[in-house]
Amino acid sequence: MDRANHLHAVAQARQDGQSQRAAVSGAGVARSTLRHWNAPPAIAAPAALAAFVETPEGVVWLRRILVAAHWSIGEQGGAGVRVVCDFSKRSGLSAFIGASYGAQQGLPDRLGGADRHRCHRTARDAGSSHAPSHTEHRRR
Repeated sequence: MDRANHLHAVAQARQDGQSQRAAVSGAGVARSTLRHWNAPPAIAAPAALAAFVETPEGVVWLRRILVAAHWSIGEQGGAGVRVVCDFSKRSGLSAFIGASYGAQQGLPDRLGGADRHRCHRTARDAGSSHAPSHTEHRRR
């Protein structure tokens, strides 16, 4: 079932007097998903930016921004994933990426070698006062 069919099924069940919990259960969709679908739209992005992030170069750029946010906020700043999520929402990146805690919580662990090494080189080349060694452990 696609999104429109789910929404229609939930709306019909609600009109028939079912609770939201019963309606989403019958439609086979999670309540949190329904709330997400019914939430007001995120900050609208300019059309040119929206078109750019759909290109391969745009995807690379978005990934670079996201990795930099996790690196600067989480690794260097010692703040958690929730602060990265807040940054994504306030900056407007949430229009293009999943900015929820669940979407972001595994990213630092998934970054692994290539992206971490790229962050290390970028920090070193930019003259950062803290470019971690390969053996430095992540703060938790």
